[in-house]
Amino acid sequence: DHAPKIKRRRCDRSADGVNNAVTSHACNPPLRYASGGARIVLPRMQLCAARGDGCWTFSNLAIAPLLRVQNLRTSFFTSDGEVRAVDGVTFDIEDGRTLGLVGESGCGKSVTALSILKLLPRGTGRIIGGEVQFLGTDLAGLPEEQMRRVRGNEISMIFQDPMTSLNPVITVGDQIAETVRLHRGASRSEARDRAIEMLGLVKIGEAQKRVGNYPHQFSGGQRQRVMIAMALACTPRLLIAD
Repeated sequence: DHAPKIKRRRCDRSADGVNNAVTSHACNPPLRYASGGARIVLPRMQLCAARGDGCWTFSNLAIAPLLRVQNLRTSFFTSDGEVRAVDGVTFDIEDGRTLGLVGESGCGKSVTALSILKLLPRGTGRIIGGEVQFLGTDLAGLPEEQMRRVRGNEISMIFQDPMTSLNPVITVGDQIAETVRLHRGASRSEARDRAIEMLGLVKIGEAQKRVGNYPHQFSGGQRQRVMIAMALACTPRLLIAD
């Protein structure tokens, strides 16, 4: 008798950290909520509890992590046999939180990050076990075509070496704009304006002029800022800084 009436509606959500309630108005991404021992999964067309005042509320529900990595195992297969680079890594990242992975050089931090986005070297690197749950979807089993929609859009990554990550024969503005056009459907001029805006946000001086420069025309620190601008251009839900 106390169960809320359920009605279908796309909804947005905001969390109340005081009473652990989630108010939904028009949610788009699939979310997972847990209540006691039960688990409620809200798909793309959300199930929302209706109230008389027009609000949509789920009370006493805990939001599942934005990213949940469980028992991740990644190996490289070489002529000398299998090299296990990541063996049983497990962690959660809550929405709005920062998590740091600490370890000695070669312990698997970068490979963990590359595994999340399935950017391992083709033919040698492979996820052999575990799950990478992002907003309720296991990325480890996602086809490449669908992963392209996630990379740079829902999840972005700032790579270690910007000189090898940036294309030396394409201007930095075009490289930032390409991401915006691909994932946001922006026009050429809109994408260029976004590129200029992002360069300004990362404190690249005279962004209007520098947008037409090539990577070699920037210092090492500036190239790293360009990579940050590119990663943030589509406002991802999760940012991985390697």
